[in-house]
Amino acid sequence: MFSLWTFTITIMTMLYAYASWYAEIKHKREVSAHKLFNWLMRKERLEKAIYSDSMNLLIITLKQDMLRNCKQKRKRKTSLELIAGKVPYMESFDQNNLILLGISN
Repeated sequence: MFSLWTFTITIMTMLYAYASWYAEIKHKREVSAHKLFNWLMRKERLEKAIYSDSMNLLIITLKQDMLRNCKQKRKRKTSLELIAGKVPYMESFDQNNLILLGISN
């Protein structure tokens, strides 16, 4: 039988997967797991949704607040884009910053 922790982690993982898919499709953004999990815990959203059997309302609210749970836009490519592009690890960093840090290839 599942423990409460196992159940909670399973639900959070499923919500993270859905949020990642939705953010990519609708906003072309990447979800921050940290921001999403904090959002779920804030105002006891996840707990209330589970106990009141209102996961559908939680999903609707999540979609409305999706941009708050995304990573900030940045100039460099995401890790997934670097992997897909087969970019070598050290080349993924800004060379000027590496020089300032005293690191050379």
